[in-house]
Amino acid sequence: MRIYWETQPQVLQESQEIAENPKLSADLAALLTTCDRRITTAGDDDPDMEYFNDCVFVLEILNLLENVVRLDLSGQFVDQFGDV
Repeated sequence: MRIYWETQPQVLQESQEIAENPKLSADLAALLTTCDRRITTAGDDDPDMEYFNDCVFVLEILNLLENVVRLDLSGQFVDQFGDV
């Protein structure tokens, strides 16, 4: 599993584009318009699920952070954690 902390200028631009999704609440969209950092996780295929628990552990840790929004690979909203 790879975990990336991203702060490049395009992060803010991409967050603002995601915030335009009409399915998002106004509060969440407002939060996203100022989001200039993100954590990206990636992993190799794991057909035998040898690393499944590791992935769950990482998500549990991310769940402890405040104002976390989870998106899928296409950038679609999945859910939110913390005080969002």
